[in-house]
Amino acid sequence: MLVLLYHSGVSALSGGFVGVDVFFVISGFLITTHLLESLARDGRIRFGAFYAKRARRILPAALLVALLTTLAAWIWMSPLLMQDVLRGAAATALYVPNYLFAQEGTNYLAESTPSVFQHYWSLGIEEQFYLFWPLLLAAGFWVCRRSERRLMLGAAALTAASFLACVLLMEVSQPWTFFSLPTRAWELGAGALVAFLLRSGVRWLRAKRTGLLAWAGLVGLALVVVTFDEGTAFPGWSAALPVLATAALIVGGAAPGRLHANRVLSVAPMQFVGAISYSLYLVHWPLQVIPQAVAFSDEPLPLWMRLALGAVAVPLAWLLFRFVERPVISWGRLRKARLRWTGVL
Repeated sequence: MLVLLYHSGVSALSGGFVGVDVFFVISGFLITTHLLESLARDGRIRFGAFYAKRARRILPAALLVALLTTLAAWIWMSPLLMQDVLRGAAATALYVPNYLFAQEGTNYLAESTPSVFQHYWSLGIEEQFYLFWPLLLAAGFWVCRRSERRLMLGAAALTAASFLACVLLMEVSQPWTFFSLPTRAWELGAGALVAFLLRSGVRWLRAKRTGLLAWAGLVGLALVVVTFDEGTAFPGWSAALPVLATAALIVGGAAPGRLHANRVLSVAPMQFVGAISYSLYLVHWPLQVIPQAVAFSDEPLPLWMRLALGAVAVPLAWLLFRFVERPVISWGRLRKARLRWTGVL
């Protein structure tokens, strides 16, 4: 939702672009938690099941929106722009759009007319992370002789190396720093380290006062969203603020006690937004970019129009969630259950 409001031109949320960084941390946490549970339970990672589940979760909706976006661009946009559209579509289908935009020197924070597929850059990083991280964890688990503590130290070293690369490359090339996996992996790694910490049973994580961490994280994110803007040197050192705030929110939310910021996040409207968030991220961007391209303008659309297009994205996202995302995920679970019962019979 932060990203949608930012792209809709809400000036009060000038730092809303950090919503992607929040997503990276949460994703690293959830995926690593799942993989560590698999290693602890089975002593290995079931790669086929993992990759199939990720594919069902991400690919159908993403590829459908990419196809419809290409069709809409062909109908309404200038033929002079179609070469760029098709190049973006091809990179998106291969899940490497982030490297296309890095190679083109794209400025994500600029107001000029961007690619209709520019928002897929973060999904490219996600897919690349999903491809390599399970392999690294499994190899590390074997090298570390099944010691989660040693594995955590290895993950911390990789995270630190990625952060250092992010800071150093920022002085050389902002586009490559912004869009490449090696310079963004530390954000996913931060979430992974939270997963390790919560599994380690560190005593202070169990104290009730750690619930205050969630509030600190929530306040920190709010400050970042209203103070960061297009002039912020990002990612680099600046990205550490939303990443640490999100990590604090996760750790604090997992602690016992009554002072939970996650109660704010568990109200019905927030749960609804959370459920459709992936679909909302997919559909909102083409709705903003294609009308701007049709108008042959490098200037942003009027605020009222951008807000209206953002509002239209919500019911469209629900339709995508209801009729594509959820059925595909449910089909995968049903198929697994059928195979299990077939084996029994």
